[in-house]
Amino acid sequence: MFTAYFDASGQEHEHPYMVVAGFVSSAKVWSEFSDEWRAVLGNYHLKTFHAADCQNFRGEFIEWKGKADKRLRLWCDLLGVIKKHTFHKFSVGIEINDWKESFSQERKRKSKINTYVLCALACAERVKLWARRQNVKTPIAYIYESGDPGSGQLRAYFDEQEFPAPSFKHKEDRTVEGIYCPATVPLQAADFLAYKIFLIKKIFRKNGASLSRAPDA
Repeated sequence: MFTAYFDASGQEHEHPYMVVAGFVSSAKVWSEFSDEWRAVLGNYHLKTFHAADCQNFRGEFIEWKGKADKRLRLWCDLLGVIKKHTFHKFSVGIEINDWKESFSQERKRKSKINTYVLCALACAERVKLWARRQNVKTPIAYIYESGDPGSGQLRAYFDEQEFPAPSFKHKEDRTVEGIYCPATVPLQAADFLAYKIFLIKKIFRKNGASLSRAPDA
């Protein structure tokens, strides 16, 4: 059994681009990944890794200002865990202005689609292509970070394209209606990748360059 985990970075109505990215690996290897990832975070006295918080010194990273070397060590340690335990990475990015020019409001309304759904579905298509090239015969589960707008539409498009129904989970520990829900740790790695690609696109835009598609492996 293989599982692909994806997270998004960017908001259609707030940012100039949307990115969805993540990784695929086997269920057994993901379990090992989660243990090692938690161990790395524990070494830094962290509970959860949020890439945006780490970059902007918020949340658990609020006391890390002026500690760029420490942050770099954390990134390197986490990247080591990712490299060791993931089989492949995937990413898709959309420039919001390109999206607005290509899709009329009427077309958006009829198709009930947004940039998140397009990116998320394209990532699933790339996983499917990777599996075919690698001669993977076992089922692949698709898990996305919960909370991004368009999860209902994504379910519908998955069904239409004959993908297994996607699941939506949280990357941090939560208590929902009195029930403890542990973090889905691999989503933190997906968050890391999505946010770093988001920053790359931001740098390209600032420098006047164009990056219409997010880097992919």
